[in-house]
Amino acid sequence: MSRKLSTKRVFTGVFVAVLFAAGNALALDYVVRPGDTLTAIARQHNTTITEIRRLNNISGNLIVVGQTLRLPDQFRDYTVVGGDTLTDIANRFSTTVAAIKNANNLVTNLIVVGQTLRIPLNGSGGDAGAFAGGSSGTLSPGVPAGSHPAVRRVAAMNASATELEVMARIIKGECPASTPFEGKVAVGAVILNRVRSRRHPNSIVGVCHQPLQFSCYNRNVRQRLYYGSIPQWAWDAARTALGGLDPTAGSTHYFNPYLVAPSWKNSLQLVRRIENTGSRSLRRLTGHDFYRPRDLGPVPTRGAAGRIGQ
Repeated sequence: MSRKLSTKRVFTGVFVAVLFAAGNALALDYVVRPGDTLTAIARQHNTTITEIRRLNNISGNLIVVGQTLRLPDQFRDYTVVGGDTLTDIANRFSTTVAAIKNANNLVTNLIVVGQTLRIPLNGSGGDAGAFAGGSSGTLSPGVPAGSHPAVRRVAAMNASATELEVMARIIKGECPASTPFEGKVAVGAVILNRVRSRRHPNSIVGVCHQPLQFSCYNRNVRQRLYYGSIPQWAWDAARTALGGLDPTAGSTHYFNPYLVAPSWKNSLQLVRRIENTGSRSLRRLTGHDFYRPRDLGPVPTRGAAGRIGQ
């Protein structure tokens, strides 16, 4: 059994983004980091090199560290109709209630028919750390992270740009867009819990690319689920997990209980289920049960701290 590395790779550069208003328009400023290319920035933000060049009046591919680039508007306008709720609208556009409230400076969940809302697309504009943990894992703005007994703060982990991308690809491939943000972070946490464990490879890429572990990386679906553009919410979820938020109390395994029943679950202990409870079909599509090794002790309950780490 190999000895764990005492240090992790350094996460090169820090993502710096601010949303600013100009009339009714919202745009994104991005500060170029070491190792960035126009291709990588365009892919990360679901846009094109041509559009970035147009917005910044540049030609060619030359960019420099510290340069500020304007990226395309990542919002759209939506007019509230009868029967709408923020939860319904968030599910419709694969974002979160917290993100919509943040984009519109809303203090409460009250909306009225005819009101125009700015909707952040692909999870942009939200508070990545502000998910709540009901037993179902549904989003509930205003409830602090940690409300579910399985939610834990652990040591942040550094990652290279490549490792961050690999994590985001796994999260994107394993989680439909309608999965609660907490569930997306939970998948990232499982990856990092495996890196910390002596039972699994000791690198992010090694864990993510281990054969027959993450279904989106299986050969028969890899091109469709793993590769391709990465939505912003997958990047956000990966960064949130790397920042030390673990909604799973150290889980190293998960599966969709509506689709499969693996035999290995009997050797582990169930921590919690996270799913979108909006409808039966969403539960079936997004549900994941998270499991951790039995030697970590009893599963945390309210009032019990529990232990993280292997």
